Amino acid sequence: DQTDVPAGFRLFDAWDFGPQPHRHCSYAYSIPFGLYALTTAHDPSMPVAADRSPWLASPAGKPKPFAAFRPDLAAFSGTAEQARQGNSISHGQDGQNVLFVDGHVAFARRSYCGLDQDNIYTTSSNPRTGVPWGHVPIPPIVVPANTKDSVLVHDPAPEMAAPPEAPRVDSRNLARTAVVATLDRALPEQKNAIWCATFQIAWDTFRQDVVGEPILVPRAAELADRLNRSAFPTGSIEEKSYYAVAGPVKDGIIERIQREMARRFPAEPMPTFDSRYRTLPDVFLAYAYLNVDVGFKHPFQACPTAFDFHDSAGARTPVTAFRTLSGSSGMNRDLTREQVEVLYHAAGASRDRDEFAVDLSRETQPYQVVLARMPRGDTLGGAVQALREKTAGFQNDPNYRTLRQLRSIDTLIVPDVLYRLTHHFEELLGKHLGNPKWSEHFFFDALQKIDFSLSRTGVKLKSEGRLAAAAGIRREVAKPRHLHFDRPFLICVQKREPNATPFFVMWVENAELMKAYEQ
Repeated sequence: DQTDVPAGFRLFDAWDFGPQPHRHCSYAYSIPFGLYALTTAHDPSMPVAADRSPWLASPAGKPKPFAAFRPDLAAFSGTAEQARQGNSISHGQDGQNVLFVDGHVAFARRSYCGLDQDNIYTTSSNPRTGVPWGHVPIPPIVVPANTKDSVLVHDPAPEMAAPPEAPRVDSRNLARTAVVATLDRALPEQKNAIWCATFQIAWDTFRQDVVGEPILVPRAAELADRLNRSAFPTGSIEEKSYYAVAGPVKDGIIERIQREMARRFPAEPMPTFDSRYRTLPDVFLAYAYLNVDVGFKHPFQACPTAFDFHDSAGARTPVTAFRTLSGSSGMNRDLTREQVEVLYHAAGASRDRDEFAVDLSRETQPYQVVLARMPRGDTLGGAVQALREKTAGFQNDPNYRTLRQLRSIDTLIVPDVLYRLTHHFEELLGKHLGNPKWSEHFFFDALQKIDFSLSRTGVKLKSEGRLAAAAGIRREVAKPRHLHFDRPFLICVQKREPNATPFFVMWVENAELMKAYEQ
């Protein structure tokens, strides 16, 4: 069914069941990785595959409620009807076909048909044996508890695997979010504040390669001065992660941008430019693009219930979130806990006054994702500097080696943050340049697009900045630490090196850009 298979694509490069495996594979199967991967040397009665699990979402419907299931065994006092609730829905919950290691298939009337009456659709709650009941597994991190635990899963539906893609929104339609051009801009009261390097890079490129000196904009002097002072050090981003160029449209700058973007970022849509770029006289364009994907080594667990985020005004919003793994297997917990590094922690008079910062996955390279629940600063730049000072001071704690780890008594919960945002820097639009050689030119486009998601699998950031000018007539146009990011917090994405300059900073003041939790 695929029409976009690239040249040189080989069969073993393919997904087993296409890009949407949950729609094309109707069976649950044993996890083929890790300590307990099955081989022909295992017990012949060990289940390998079966009809779909009732506990995971599928095209056939939502997962069944686990609370309705109880084995009809003496130790559990369940009824026959309660026991049937644990069967696959493929046969009207009368049972399921099960494939075993020795190659035979049998129709099992109960889901606890594995070794020691192990439930084939749950993770065992006993570290040594299988059990008829157990815990519901949460893909993709599913680890059997022992060699007799036959937990079978199918690929989850996309809404279960990750937060859905955010709809596009224009910043003019957001009442509680502001996009700022520079890190030294005063933070707006009771609003989210977002900064990304792409517009600054576009400004820098226009200044260096077109104007050749600081850009003067008399009727937007304050913003222009801040942008001129805030040149972004592109060494803070890997060269493969961004692209920036500037030049006149008459010399083919648009065609050059489209060729280079297709070569450097072939999976992304080709940038397009509206008719103004071709019809206005003497157009000059600066373009910057950034594409960063920071995948956590071990995906966190989606919170099964709503997480309450409290904004600075005291409003509470239930949102989706992710957390460190839980369950019976210590191996499950360690996979996500060990990748987290606590960068600083200061206990307050109560839990809601604690301050802390974490690196969500210390092994990501070359970038890191840092979150900090801390007092609101005057500017985003001031917040970043305060974060550096706090993390440096935390290293002097005599118990630093222990406290930097996410211990077994600590908890971590982070809300999903996702948006696809378009922002126009209205302060610049229609304003003429004040440089003597450019006094007939005015800015007709000053645009930034930011697609950002923070979810249990990592951070994805795609951003574009444009700055375009044309000639024309002048006109105005110590106890357990609960690292729960349930109050305003800072997000920094930056190169993993000392004193790196972030290329994305966001102050999360409210839940406007989070995903509301739906029952």
